[in-house]
This record gives sequence, C-alpha cells and structure tokens, in this order.
Amino acid sequence: MEAKPVHFARLQQEESAGYDRSTIDYIHTAAQRGLYDIRGLCAKRKVHHFDDLLFLGASLSRYPLEGYREKCVTRTVLGTRFAKKPIVLDIPITIAGMSFGALSASVKEALGQAATAAGTSTTTGDGGMTQEERRTSAGFCHHCHTGKCPVGVTTQDTLLEQRVQPEEGSRRVRNYLKTLNMELTTIARACGKQNVHHLEPEDLVALTVKPAAMARVPLAGTSWIPGLT
Repeated sequence: MEAKPVHFARLQQEESAGYDRSTIDYIHTAAQRGLYDIRGLCAKRKVHHFDDLLFLGASLSRYPLEGYREKCVTRTVLGTRFAKKPIVLDIPITIAGMSFGALSASVKEALGQAATAAGTSTTTGDGGMTQEERRTSAGFCHHCHTGKCPVGVTTQDTLLEQRVQPEEGSRRVRNYLKTLNMELTTIARACGKQNVHHLEPEDLVALTVKPAAMARVPLAGTSWIPGLT
C-alpha cells in the first residue's frame, strides 16, 4: 500500500474539542509572558443566565399598585440581627467593592458622591480608600494590572486621572442608581407589593428549564421545579 505524505502545516491548524484556537493562543501567550489573562465584565465562555425569569404581575387575587399615588418602600437595613450599628440605606442597591489602586482617585471620589446622593453606600474591596472618597461618601464597608487605563478609571497616573471628572462621573452614577431603583419599584408595584423586600420566590416563574432549575422556581404554566419536584 502506498504511503501518503503527511501535511504538517495543515495539522498545526487543526483544533481539538478541548483545545480550540483561543485556548492554544492563551497557552502560547502564557508561555511567552509568564502572566495570566486579567479581564473583567463577564465570563469568557457562554454561561446560563436568568433572563428567562418572569415576575408574575398582580391580577384578581392582588391588585397592582398605582405608580404615581401609591408609594413603594425601598428603605433597606443591613445587620438587623447581629450588628450594633446597622447600616440604613435609602435604596436596596449598593456599589460593590472596587479599591483605590484598582480605581483612580477621581473615580473613587465620583462613586462616593453618587452613593451619598442616592442614599446608599460604597464598598472599598480589598482595601485602599482615598481621602476624597472618605469626605464624600456617607457610608462605606472596608474590605491592579498595568495601571495605564486610557480613560482614567483604573489608574493612579496623575495625567490619566484627569480624563475622569468627578462631578460628571458622580452625576452619571447617581442617575444610573436612580434608574435601577425605579425599575425595581416598578416590578414590585406590578406584583402588588408596597415594599421591594416583600418580593419573594413565589412571584417568579421561569420560561425555560435551565433558569427554573438554577433559581428553583416553577416552569411557567406548571408547578414543576426541575430537580426538586
């Protein structure tokens, strides 16, 4: 039987199920630089999400609240069981941990101003809190890459920091928090709840099986909770 030549160039371009091109490129980069890939915002691979969860609006058994005349309480108290000084927030939304060192001084100041204006708190993350943030934030909880962020967010470079204006940044964060809070109260009112903390699992169903299993709520139109019933 005649032996056929092996085309090594073509073999090098082939991918396996476990090592696709992006995985191989990551291995090569790690071998060349000795650094792992640091990134934020989301996972690199596609994961299941909760977008198919659905709130059940009030109907005959419970009436929805009128948006302009009936108030929906958003006051939130953290530490009611064990804390000597519980944290009282006007809204149930807080700014997650991002320390000075991970963020620039201008951004930390903007977050502190926005949190105070919105009636919530900021969290420092693994430590590091600027004096500007301490002055502007009414409440906080104490807990870095190249440092050359081109938009002035994750940097301590004095020139790059100037690309973030604390007043404008604060206004945008404050508006974003306000919008999130309005959306939350709209959902609570639609479910007939006078307090956002009265929302409960019974107000939810899932449109597809996987979110139903993850959230442990029934599949819409049934009483079936995947994995439980």
